[in-house]
Amino acid sequence: MMSEWVPIIVAIITGVFAFLLEWFKRRPPGGQPGPNDKNRRLARHIGLLVFAGSVAVVLLIEFSHHSRSNDRPDEHLPKADILITDIPPYDANGGPSILGHIAGRVSGVNPSDVRVVVYTYTNNWYVQPYVTAPFIGIERDGKWQTNIHLGARYAALLVKSSYVGPPSPTQVLPPVGGDVSACVEVEGKR
Repeated sequence: MMSEWVPIIVAIITGVFAFLLEWFKRRPPGGQPGPNDKNRRLARHIGLLVFAGSVAVVLLIEFSHHSRSNDRPDEHLPKADILITDIPPYDANGGPSILGHIAGRVSGVNPSDVRVVVYTYTNNWYVQPYVTAPFIGIERDGKWQTNIHLGARYAALLVKSSYVGPPSPTQVLPPVGGDVSACVEVEGKR
């Protein structure tokens, strides 16, 4: 990247400037001031301006590179995450008649920008609490909760507000990526 070249470029510019400065300091043989002293002073000022301008250009290039690289997600920012803190009971058969409670929390995101989609697994993954109402809101402190139909396994997806229509039933959970920011899967509490 450009960062590696900055010290080399500055060193070259500094060396050229030092050489020109020494060269312009020399007086003709005899060391007496002559009519060309004004030209030497002007040349020194021009050399100084060229040096300062070159350093400024290198720094501008470097800082513009850093500002572009900061447009990428920063590895040091918190990663979007979702946890299930209240795990419903294990029920291998599941079914529409028995409900349980599930709860959790999210971190590394603005709760108003994301939602939670919960799945229950019996013979397939089913969206909870209902396919017609798949999205669970998140409180300001990152907590979420809902009642669901029981199953053997439970999954919670952290999805962006733009996420549309989760598949249900499905054999495989939607993968993390795109509008799915995070996913957690747990076995029912025995």
